[in-house]
Amino acid sequence: MPAFQEQMQAWLEAQPQPDPQYTVLQVAEILNLDESTIRNYFTLPATHPLALPWVPCTDSAKGRRVLLSDLTAWQQRNRRTNQVIPLTEDKRPARRGALPKRRSAV
Repeated sequence: MPAFQEQMQAWLEAQPQPDPQYTVLQVAEILNLDESTIRNYFTLPATHPLALPWVPCTDSAKGRRVLLSDLTAWQQRNRRTNQVIPLTEDKRPARRGALPKRRSAV
């Protein structure tokens, strides 16, 4: 019986995995962007690096879905490796010049 379970497990792993679809609202939450920005990415030409492919699920624009594989490819394509994200809030910037001396009241 264990041999059958191993064969079945190997067969299941060899089958194609499902590619989940996400709504515009879900994609906006994942990417931390506004929904209108995601919809604007749909209208860009396919050669543009920010273009996000979508799947029509209904006849209206509200029925557009994004496949998980397309979303991860988009993230890898638009990753900014040289982006510096400060971990702490910076202090007030230093002044460039010296302040004028105050006149003492004598």
